[in-house]
Amino acid sequence: MDKRRGWTKEQLAEYNRDRFEDLIAAGWDLVIVDEAHRLGGSTDQVARYKLGQGLGEAAPYFLLLSATPHQGKTDAFYRLISLLDPVAFPDITSITRSRVQPYVIRTEKRRAINAQGEPLFKPRQTQLVPVSWSAKHWQHRQLYKAVTDYVREGYNQALKQKKSYVGFLMILMQRLVTSSTRAIRTTLERRLQVLREPEEQLTLFPMFAAEEWVELDGQEQVESILTTRIKDGD
Repeated sequence: MDKRRGWTKEQLAEYNRDRFEDLIAAGWDLVIVDEAHRLGGSTDQVARYKLGQGLGEAAPYFLLLSATPHQGKTDAFYRLISLLDPVAFPDITSITRSRVQPYVIRTEKRRAINAQGEPLFKPRQTQLVPVSWSAKHWQHRQLYKAVTDYVREGYNQALKQKKSYVGFLMILMQRLVTSSTRAIRTTLERRLQVLREPEEQLTLFPMFAAEEWVELDGQEQVESILTTRIKDGD
């Protein structure tokens, strides 16, 4: 708990410490953590990682469930996998395919079966279906082309300037223009308003810690970026 009306920092710290100790001392036979990739955190000082460490040491059986255990950051994956066996993974250099493999069970949708051994899901078939613009949608077509040109130019500039956050914003705008006219119009208007503001904010994501950013859905990420003025003349 981060705050509570009328409580001092000392009271909050004591309350959180008591809750932590109660969880660790509960005598679990098995601990199952869903969305376990969140335990990795941004550093080994993050509260959720420390909780994972405590539970992993207290329970004889520890099962971590995640559809995305490795999100492109080896350090976060190392912290996650080390919760299962800190001896086998003493440091980040111990993260190798052969060493990790015995600790990971990967299930694929296409291989999922029921109790009778029959596939749970039918094979997926995809095909490209072209859809032509009708004459009455000529304005939508112009809008789509204009936004696509803007996105392409902005994305290429972002790559050259190594501004990944701008490239991410461009991709989100392309998605919004296929969502609805109102969505892309509101987005572009808000972005223009922010860029015209004289003040500059020094951080890209002022409301979220690094480990929280990846947990936001697309719309929440859009809101965060649009309401932030990026430094260095974006």
